[in-house]
Amino acid sequence: DLSPGATQTFSVNLNATGMDGGTYTRNLRVTSKHPAIEGTVPLTVTVIGVPEISMSLTTADVGEVVIGQSRGAYLTIRNTGTAPLLVPGITIDQSDFNISSPSITVQTGESINIILYFTPTMTGAQTGTFTFHTNDPDESNIQFILKGKGVTPPIPGITAGSLTANLMTGQKSI
Repeated sequence: DLSPGATQTFSVNLNATGMDGGTYTRNLRVTSKHPAIEGTVPLTVTVIGVPEISMSLTTADVGEVVIGQSRGAYLTIRNTGTAPLLVPGITIDQSDFNISSPSITVQTGESINIILYFTPTMTGAQTGTFTFHTNDPDESNIQFILKGKGVTPPIPGITAGSLTANLMTGQKSI
């Protein structure tokens, strides 16, 4: 019970779990029996959304690739957060590796497919590290490892052999 002219402070607990970033407005209904009153208090809540990166793989091996040719691995990047996921830059530590998209944006709840390529310029096993620089607060730099082996192209050749045929006069060999 409140005395006439007194005020009462109360707390309002809000839960923004799973809500997309944005401004939300609602009315809080306040009632009292002593004295009998009813009113509304307008509420405005600003939810700061957070992106969350999820990758279908963190490593792949494309196997043997002929020098000068390319082979790629598909990677799906998904945003499971509540704000757009920005990947403004992707760095690669080896020159024989490349990517189909140097920067990407993934909207909330969506995914995007990209291809990571290995194009060897020399023989031997190689590993490339792709670092995705994101606006995800707990995974601002996430890495993907791509492996491959550069091999020399096969060299076609002709093997000398011999041909023997015994023919009678006037006969032909087929």
